[in-house]
Amino acid sequence: MKNILIIGAGELGKEVVWIIEDINKHCPTYLILGFLDDDKEKTGGEFYGYRVLGSTNQLEIIADRMPLTAVIAIQDGNKRKKIVEAHRSFTSWESVIHPTA
Repeated sequence: MKNILIIGAGELGKEVVWIIEDINKHCPTYLILGFLDDDKEKTGGEFYGYRVLGSTNQLEIIADRMPLTAVIAIQDGNKRKKIVEAHRSFTSWESVIHPTA
């Protein structure tokens, strides 16, 4: 199974959890490690059953400890682009597609 982080503990993040959990029901593929979100009030809490581990600037720190992929669950394309540009050294981006699609 692949370790996966979800970037964005918001409404789209809930949808991504739902998709990943459905993928896993069909074929166990991912272990959700938790969320990264730049809202400091969410850090350390729980969102949709998973911990908010920290902000997006911790992506490489966590990735240095273990192999993982990440999916960006943010609707705003400009914000997604900024995240990818800020993390050029991270190359394990994941796209998740519901198994019924």
